[in-house]
Amino acid sequence: MIITDGEVHDIDETIAEISKMAKANMSISIVIVGVGNEDFSNMVRLDGDDVAIAAGVKDIVQFVKYQDVVRRSEPAQVAGNLAALVLEEIPSSVVKCFMDKGQMP
Repeated sequence: MIITDGEVHDIDETIAEISKMAKANMSISIVIVGVGNEDFSNMVRLDGDDVAIAAGVKDIVQFVKYQDVVRRSEPAQVAGNLAALVLEEIPSSVVKCFMDKGQMP
């Protein structure tokens, strides 16, 4: 898990490293939580939900902007909603990793 208050500045190198891990079918999920009021557009790009970060690269990154969670949640629900969003993609990632290796999860 990465908690950041700013953008990644070496986006091409970061994409290359994430691509290597994804293509090697490593059992890894990268979770990034953005805090503060930065643009975070590069973090959204790394997430790869709408467009893969590179051709043939599976999505191993989940990005959540903390301020969006706060804005859309009742005060008593912020922690639970944040946890749900942070962990949202991990179960399917674990299952896919096992299935790609020909193993039942």
